[in-house]
Amino acid sequence: MYLCGSKPKENVITDWSNVELSIECFVKHAQVDPFDDTDPNTDPELEYDLARYRSKNLNHMVSHSVLVFNQQHRTRHFTLVFFRARARIILWDRSGLLITPAFDYRKDPSIIAKFLWRFCNASPENRGHDTSAVRLRDIDADYAYMDAIAKKDVPMEDEHARSMFQASLAGTARWKVQVDDREFLIGSAHYAGSDVVGRGTRGYVAVESPASIAKMQKIEKDADKSEESGSSVYRSPFVYLKDCWRAPDTGIGREGDILESLNKAKVQYIPTLLCHGDIEGQETVTQKHAPRRSFKIFQHYRMVTKEVGMPLKTFETGYHLVGYTLQCIVGESLNQCRYLCPLTAGTPSPSRRLQRWVYPSGYQQRKHLSLPFRNRR
Repeated sequence: MYLCGSKPKENVITDWSNVELSIECFVKHAQVDPFDDTDPNTDPELEYDLARYRSKNLNHMVSHSVLVFNQQHRTRHFTLVFFRARARIILWDRSGLLITPAFDYRKDPSIIAKFLWRFCNASPENRGHDTSAVRLRDIDADYAYMDAIAKKDVPMEDEHARSMFQASLAGTARWKVQVDDREFLIGSAHYAGSDVVGRGTRGYVAVESPASIAKMQKIEKDADKSEESGSSVYRSPFVYLKDCWRAPDTGIGREGDILESLNKAKVQYIPTLLCHGDIEGQETVTQKHAPRRSFKIFQHYRMVTKEVGMPLKTFETGYHLVGYTLQCIVGESLNQCRYLCPLTAGTPSPSRRLQRWVYPSGYQQRKHLSLPFRNRR
């Protein structure tokens, strides 16, 4: 289901960047409901394996929800699913999913009618939209600014970032997102997770909006700061924005706080933090309604760093790869991390590890979670 005026373009079956409500229909048999384990797994009248079809249908719904979360900026998403005469309503968020009992909509159609009426009259926030992210229209000045920056001539060390930013604008929605008190412009993510539940990490090559740059320059001017005295505004147009959901109850601090400590300790080969912060009021709700306390609380969080990484798979020679690895070892060495700052590396994901261009003659690699050394196990 789409908002008025947001239906897919011609020859586009589904525009996941505009989907408001997912509606799934499985009409072959009511027993293929993946959330119903009361029916027998085998039935002589069925010509297929019931367990396999239930798993297949669940994966089908999960994959559609992943597309919505990855192509939009969401705190939660709703699905209305039909299994012949029965239906369910599902709420998905980063902590898990809430599922209504199955109901016979032929006997009581008012349940669906009430849900759709309430959904259509709800605010964007209550429908699950991230209100800290604003979708840009092609008539917006920031939209045109992104096109101009993507075509701008840049120094060689910024060319990979410009190319990645330009690629992120092709045929996709564009957004203005808030991080702390600043605004950044992004297209599609160069990395996105493949599941709904969990951290939901996404990585973007971004540029700061002109209004945000002007605001920060005014703040610096009022504070009598100069670029030479350590300005926090990065003058190169491209930065790296990480969007994720962190689990505050695990005892792991915010990644930006850890990076800030490493930067202050002058640890080498560490990304330079520009800004970071939790998104106020955006916390998962599933754990509040779950009958068991096995669901984690996740808090929406963003972080921006000065350096823009390149995928590690782009290395051209073994010499480069060894150089990247050496720089990781230097950055994580006990001399730097334990004594300059009591931190060490957490569990990195190979697909999120990045190398970053520092000088024309060399690369550095660094982009993953760090933990306090004393909590390392």
